[in-house]
Amino acid sequence: MEKKLKVTTIGGGTGHSVMLRALRDMNCLINAVVGMADSGGSSGVLRQQLNILPMGDIRLCLLALADSKNPLAQIFNYRFSEGLLRGHNLGNIFLAGACKCRHDFSLAISELASLLKAKGKVIPATFEHTNLMALLDDGSTLIKEHTIDSLRKNGDKKIIKAWLYPVAKMNLELIDVISECDYIIFGPGDLYTSIVQTLLVKVLAEQIAKSKAKKIFF
Repeated sequence: MEKKLKVTTIGGGTGHSVMLRALRDMNCLINAVVGMADSGGSSGVLRQQLNILPMGDIRLCLLALADSKNPLAQIFNYRFSEGLLRGHNLGNIFLAGACKCRHDFSLAISELASLLKAKGKVIPATFEHTNLMALLDDGSTLIKEHTIDSLRKNGDKKIIKAWLYPVAKMNLELIDVISECDYIIFGPGDLYTSIVQTLLVKVLAEQIAKSKAKKIFF
């Protein structure tokens, strides 16, 4: 029997999910590691109002790994355009409800993955609430991921330092995932708000540095 390669991906956002969609159809075992500092859009609102971890990038990765013929994939990707739920994605709301019902973020992810028949595993980089911070070259500080993302699109100021506040500890499940994989793929995605924010989780970068896996950066 041909051995399946173990591939770990690291990032967040649309670029990460597009790559996972391609990997889904290859003969490999996929673990998608997702940063938990997202603060904008539907994820940011649910995070603030319900005191839960951000759901958006988790949902995108699960949908990317879903069976392409599963009708639930399209349903969970539906975004409301009116009423009290305007701007919210059905998959985000489902994950939020499952998280509150089960009192377990990992279990909520596993249940949606099972419904979607996802061909891989989606793993939060941390289970702790945190925000991405950035110091700019003019001495000002940006707080939260969505403000940094907005500046990168609309301004010319440079980021000279980035960190997470509060400090977030790594999800311990990642110790074995990273040490046993054959490839670690970073990106594609915004350097700071997708990739760096994930690598800033305490101990994660050190585990990656120790891994014998081949590292690939987009």
